[in-house]
Amino acid sequence: MSDDAQGEPMAAITAWIDAVEQHLLDARVAARQRRLLVGDLERDVRAAIADGAPASQFLREDPRDFAVRLAEANGLTVTSGPQTQMTTWALVGTGLAGALAAAAFVWFFVYTGPVAALVLDTFVGPGQELPAVLGLHVASAALVVIGAATAIRLRFRQILSSWRPAIRAGLYMAAAGVVSIPLVIGIGASTRYSTSPAVVLLEVAVAAAFCGLGIAQAGAQTPSSLPLGSVKWKRRPPGKS
Repeated sequence: MSDDAQGEPMAAITAWIDAVEQHLLDARVAARQRRLLVGDLERDVRAAIADGAPASQFLREDPRDFAVRLAEANGLTVTSGPQTQMTTWALVGTGLAGALAAAAFVWFFVYTGPVAALVLDTFVGPGQELPAVLGLHVASAALVVIGAATAIRLRFRQILSSWRPAIRAGLYMAAAGVVSIPLVIGIGASTRYSTSPAVVLLEVAVAAAFCGLGIAQAGAQTPSSLPLGSVKWKRRPPGKS
């Protein structure tokens, strides 16, 4: 292996291959075909480097242009399209929307629906109400966090490894939600645990603000330059070269 190849960090090669795969993912290339193309590419690149080719030979290639050529060589063609990015605001908005949808499900199906009635009436004996209610609260909070993470994953599914920021956002949101509990309890205590809409909305707003800050912190650790749909792709009609 040449000195140039030895000096190039393999992490840069891996990142370049990931960037090519990202553009294939933008193209909505079928997962099986994409894995085959990327697998062949990775083997060829690493074999070439092992034979002495400089890593810079590949790193000079623009990954998007390379992905376009790779796609066209396999019967795909591309046209320009708008670019959307995984920004912090997009993460926060998507996560809170998912959390709100999950919270609505929890309220109507768990708290006021059949789940709570089934748990309290069937599995809870005298003196066991508190552990059961706490269990329902924990399970409900987990469903809300899962709803937020799932929404992020679904919206940004065209971004390679988007499950990582989705999980990170869920964990940070959960932590921020725990931090907000004393403040929410304080608001409730100061109003003698009023159930008026204004007090309830204030408590929900405080909890949502903390959860949003948690998701934003996760977004701050996520690269904002990852493209989503930066290229629109369509299959080349049969019979055309």
